[in-house]
Amino acid sequence: MSGFRRGQNLAHPSKKSVLALALTAILGLIIGLQIWLLTATLNTALGGDHSIVVPSLIGSIVLFLIALMIFRLLPKPYTWRSVPDLRIEQQKIHTYPGGSEVKKRIISGPGEKS
Repeated sequence: MSGFRRGQNLAHPSKKSVLALALTAILGLIIGLQIWLLTATLNTALGGDHSIVVPSLIGSIVLFLIALMIFRLLPKPYTWRSVPDLRIEQQKIHTYPGGSEVKKRIISGPGEKS
């Protein structure tokens, strides 16, 4: 999940807003399904048929867990205090006088010298 979150932090703000809009629309559909499920369950339970209560409870719990997983995918809100993650992973190849090469993985931030 950390690679996904890092990719979100490095993404352009317009791409983040499209992602947030799509996930919010999916969450709205899930909430609508839960309200419909509650209404249908109350109608049948008040009509005298109590066999639908437990399956609708299980369905509502499943929808709730799906909504929680989708909430984790939402990008962090951008505020004027937040600092974007601008670390860039680079591989530098150092060549020594003997001809041997050594690859070095460097993670540098915006103010650091690499």
